[in-house]
Amino acid sequence: MNGGGVQRMNSNPAWGGKRDDRRRFLALTQVRRELDGFHFLDEIGRGGSAVIYRARETALDRLVAIKIVMPEPGPRSQELSDLFLKEAQAIARLDHPNIIQVHSAGRTGNVFYLILQYVEGETLDRVLAREGRISPDRAVGIAREVAAALGAAHAKGVIHRDIKPSNVMVGLGERIKVMDFGIAGGQFRADETGRHAVFIGTPIYSSPEQCRMEPLDGRSDLYSLGVVLYQMLSGSVPHVAASPEETIDRVAASEPAPIDYLVSDLSRDVHALVGRLLARERDNRFPDAASAVEEMDRIRAAGAFFRSGARARASRSSGSSRSAPAAPRFRASAFSAVVLAFAVLVTLVALAGGRMLPGENPDEPAAGLEKREVSACVVVAPALVNPALDPTGTRQVERETLAAFADIEGISARTGTWLESRTGSAGAGEAFVDSAARELAGQTAFVAQGSLRPEGERVFLDLVLVELSTRERVIQVAGSAPADRLGELAARIAQTTARRLAEWLVRDPARRGVEPAVWIDLDDAPAQGRITPYQG
Repeated sequence: MNGGGVQRMNSNPAWGGKRDDRRRFLALTQVRRELDGFHFLDEIGRGGSAVIYRARETALDRLVAIKIVMPEPGPRSQELSDLFLKEAQAIARLDHPNIIQVHSAGRTGNVFYLILQYVEGETLDRVLAREGRISPDRAVGIAREVAAALGAAHAKGVIHRDIKPSNVMVGLGERIKVMDFGIAGGQFRADETGRHAVFIGTPIYSSPEQCRMEPLDGRSDLYSLGVVLYQMLSGSVPHVAASPEETIDRVAASEPAPIDYLVSDLSRDVHALVGRLLARERDNRFPDAASAVEEMDRIRAAGAFFRSGARARASRSSGSSRSAPAAPRFRASAFSAVVLAFAVLVTLVALAGGRMLPGENPDEPAAGLEKREVSACVVVAPALVNPALDPTGTRQVERETLAAFADIEGISARTGTWLESRTGSAGAGEAFVDSAARELAGQTAFVAQGSLRPEGERVFLDLVLVELSTRERVIQVAGSAPADRLGELAARIAQTTARRLAEWLVRDPARRGVEPAVWIDLDDAPAQGRITPYQG
């Protein structure tokens, strides 16, 4: 259980190593001496410069969560200390069923503490780590409760500044509680003069104006809520980078990828809701949290979560076992990176007398595939090459994709000129999908769309298979590698995609659905963007 709501993060630099273990012990000793009416039971969470303990208040015989905060030494530590107490006093005045209550706050020496309402449950980030993404009705319901909490806080002049899954508690009976209003640990970032400014928040969930160190209002929290909703729906976050500093720059300057890049069956209402929350200019967002709550209530009342015709498929998919965390769909934004796009048309036509599909080991069929026979045709479309980039990389990706499907027995692979010869002009992007759908109407057919994005000395590549009859993105494989290993990465992603498609095809149609996304890293670098690329 994670009462109090802060997830343990053993890798947190603020509380790592023997020196910080000693600091934590001394801080706990100070607070225990101050709070002799509480019996400390166990540590239940850790994050930023804080540790949370479960304790029993002896006089009232109730469980509480005690958060101990020891600000990191620095040029603005006193300012942070004053901010902590000021915000604690403001938050203690908040009274809302979706906000963790602050019973009291205090200071002993250079250590601060909060006595909080204890809630049985787990944080939303743990839910997402286990389930990957959650159903739209549940996601919008959670977002609605968070927005209601924000509305109550904003009415009292309190801005959260750090809305993220680890600050949202999912209690028993799906009770939603928001915590850490305005008192989350800050990060330092040097300004042009060399002085340090306080950055309060978590970059991947922060608003553009927050990343630009501009004055904030409640609409900044709504943007952060939009990121959380985006993650609940897709299993990914809109912006990812190798470090907090790079993420701050990207969020400040870039548009997020539209949610329908990752989830194709959402209704226009849900798509518009996410888009408005994530509007880069705050004037284009909801004017206040109450307006966002009203829109979410309207969507929930109408049951308008899926586009027309997608509800049955979504219901079928959600009825299966919980999925693994979804890998990110890496797409360059218009402002931050150049995207090299290519499209692969995968045409699958069942033929009598087809051969068996191989398993993961090319010499052995996979379990469950031995008795099923499938044949298919794979067509790789001509690449769309940005003139600013060397087309060598995209040609390499196309070759590996073509080879991967050709290596599966029973599938013949062709070049993209096949579709052009049948249609006159295959088009590009959605036009290509439309051309393929018209040409292959009535057949089991797919379009694979991908992107290749260089970033520094690394490349990011993804490949998504879209089923033409439903327009669902049923399979997604993405990954990254050093730039000089692009060929190896392309081969791995293409082979994995082909293998997963083979398994998908031989299933009973009732068991088909959107597959959990797969992330491949060719070295020991972290899987950036896999739900949360870093903490803090």
